[in-house]
Amino acid sequence: MTPYPSHAWMKHKSHNSSKKKPVKQNHKDHTQMTETASDEEVLAIQKKALLDFPHLQKLLPAGYPSTKFGITRESMHEYAGDPSRGYWHRLNLPLALHSYCANSNKDVHTLMKGVLSTLDAFCDKFAHLPGAEGLLRPLWTNPWTVAPEIWSIFACAHIALTYANQSVQVAAFEAKIGNGQTDADIAVSTAGGLLHVEIETYHKAELANKTEAEIIAELEHRATLKSNKKFKTLPANENGVIAIVCVLSGQDVRQEKTITSSAKALGTSKNIHWIACRLVGVRDERGLRPTILPL
Repeated sequence: MTPYPSHAWMKHKSHNSSKKKPVKQNHKDHTQMTETASDEEVLAIQKKALLDFPHLQKLLPAGYPSTKFGITRESMHEYAGDPSRGYWHRLNLPLALHSYCANSNKDVHTLMKGVLSTLDAFCDKFAHLPGAEGLLRPLWTNPWTVAPEIWSIFACAHIALTYANQSVQVAAFEAKIGNGQTDADIAVSTAGGLLHVEIETYHKAELANKTEAEIIAELEHRATLKSNKKFKTLPANENGVIAIVCVLSGQDVRQEKTITSSAKALGTSKNIHWIACRLVGVRDERGLRPTILPL
């Protein structure tokens, strides 16, 4: 039995298209806010943006967005900060909505549209499944984390949607593993049993100056740590996969790595595997959009 159903989420027809290539991140603040006069105007912009994403809007709690969720012009400016001092990809739902609607830069608009459209499609497709709302809940309950959690949620949504597009049955989200107290991000039903997929987001991954062996060793170590935390109670008749999503920047984005294009067994385990991919912006005829590609 293969650990991934046809490696579904890694197989996009457009991956080999010459019209869709990763682009170098220039550390430009894609969350740059326009000059606004008040918190009320900031919130009005976000409410306007949400009208284009009705499935996401329906799942959000009543009254969102508002100051009771900590959304103010000051908090958004502070969180976005200076990307040269932190994460170039620092983003949350309030900033994504604001930048989609109010930023005049076309690349920023299409990048945010890609993020929000993926979340909207996830809500449309999976809102009825167990754990779907819980997977998204940090978007409004904890949006100000140092490491931007929206990208982990985007990765989960993207992978789940790609499974569904490949006719692979997504069963649940944040489902308990065996009789233990841990859960995994995505549970997929396969002919060989249940497959648990856990996303490990590797923020600020720096791979350009490392050898292939060093990269594999580093990623496998991260996968092992996550597996030890999540899959201790994985039943023998079920499978687990650690999907390491590397958030790359600069020259790392342009690397054409093929070292983890297929799932690898983790240690001596027969039912736990790991795979790595990269979260990057790609530019095609529609503009700059976020996607997940093989590493």
